[in-house]
Amino acid sequence: MTFDESKAELARKLDINYDDIANNDLFSAEDLGAYIQLAVLEAWDYKPWPFARKAKTVTTTSDMIASGYLDCPSDLMLGSIYRVKVGGKRFSKLDFDDYENALEDDSTSTDRLWSDWETYIFINPSAYSVGATADLFGKAMAPALSGSSDLFAL
Repeated sequence: MTFDESKAELARKLDINYDDIANNDLFSAEDLGAYIQLAVLEAWDYKPWPFARKAKTVTTTSDMIASGYLDCPSDLMLGSIYRVKVGGKRFSKLDFDDYENALEDDSTSTDRLWSDWETYIFINPSAYSVGATADLFGKAMAPALSGSSDLFAL
């Protein structure tokens, strides 16, 4: 079902003539679109759907090693990353305080550790080299419906 078809169906269920929506005092086409998008977001977050999982691969850079972190990719939901692999090796997630303590205790540790805080993903910079691939596994962003022919299928 396309976005426009879903708005027309919602109008039908509300007993509104969608073809004459401009003359409706109760809802506009934009209102119906906002309600459909809200329903998409609610369905997306209802439970951990298998189709909502996403893997994102990034290449490590010298900036990542210097700063010790990378920004969360924009196509993954903040705080949803549950697994990190760098160079094909799985890293262990720690609570951010534990991660900081571990690196403060031994700043040259090559333990494969990672953590996240706000919009940042911290990966132990001593555990990988520049040019390695980092695979981040998390939840994809919910689809945003805006165009009339956008598909409404989860």
